[in-house]
Amino acid sequence: MSFVLHKKGVNVLCELSGYSLDELFVSAGEAFSSVLVSPVCVVPHESHSLHFEAHSLDVLLDAFFDELLWLKDSDGFVTRDVEVVVTYRRKFFLDVVLHGESLDVHRHDLRRNILGVTFLPTYFGSSGNTYRLTFLFDVH
Repeated sequence: MSFVLHKKGVNVLCELSGYSLDELFVSAGEAFSSVLVSPVCVVPHESHSLHFEAHSLDVLLDAFFDELLWLKDSDGFVTRDVEVVVTYRRKFFLDVVLHGESLDVHRHDLRRNILGVTFLPTYFGSSGNTYRLTFLFDVH
């Protein structure tokens, strides 16, 4: 599992890869955190458990990012570690545990503020046993 971040104008282009859907979603969560703050500065003493259901992966991914944005904006929550299980039984189920803490301006250097996520036209695919995902973090 991995992610690569590139500056794309004022935004951040993110390219993810993983050998499973679980790894792909973990990479998505880690990339989100890395754009906001340096994850090594985050002490994971709070946890949030999340559950999502959707008939397609793009809707599942959109719901996941919406929740990360909501936790950041409402609670100032920043993530260090992400645990993910994706299953499929007539639809996709995503169970997530986020470990992190509330943003502390004295300890966390806010790199960028993520305002949203824009998916690119050919953003999701797989080749062989590797899943790939490309999108933009809309940042301020």
